[in-house]
Amino acid sequence: MVIAGCAFVCLCVCLPMFLTFKPVNRPFSAVFKSLGSLCAVIPALIAAMKLDEHAWICVIALLLCCAADFLLETVFPAGMGCFGCAHIVFTAWYITAAGFTLPHLICIICLMAIGAYLIWRWRARIGRYIPAFAIYCALLCIMAGSGIAGGLALYNITGWLTAAGAALFALSDAMVCRKLLFTESNRFAAVTMIVYYSALLCIGSACLYL
Repeated sequence: MVIAGCAFVCLCVCLPMFLTFKPVNRPFSAVFKSLGSLCAVIPALIAAMKLDEHAWICVIALLLCCAADFLLETVFPAGMGCFGCAHIVFTAWYITAAGFTLPHLICIICLMAIGAYLIWRWRARIGRYIPAFAIYCALLCIMAGSGIAGGLALYNITGWLTAAGAALFALSDAMVCRKLLFTESNRFAAVTMIVYYSALLCIGSACLYL
């Protein structure tokens, strides 16, 4: 019930408000963007209040995402830095829960290969920001690879939600990158946000089943 309620508020209230106000008042729309992310914090916070120390790590990471969502619309470099910190904390959560094994390394290497290919393919548009893109891509791939491999290794609902959330997060960031570099439709922007919010909701909900 909690998960369904958070998903409804996130996708049916915050997302439309963000998309509606973004063209006319970007800072105001950023508030709704952050509130959408905050919906994913609620399940993790409930789990953390039950004295699950692992859930507190996830709460911190999700709160960093909330802050990053606002900053991304107002001070873009600060938002990217905040997301980078969130990826580091997410990685710590995944490794704490499932350890680090050879499948983790293989998954990370595969994702990094995809990321390197995309950066090379879009290098003309990225230009002098290639080092920044490369650093962020590395953090994202380590986070997503750890989440996917670690989640699947758990072989339970927590693991499946974690793996799905990590994979969707990587996909949403790739979509955001494309949207930054190329002119995309409003529909593409909406789909990108749905994928992103779904990632956070999966990760936050995973804490309830720890």
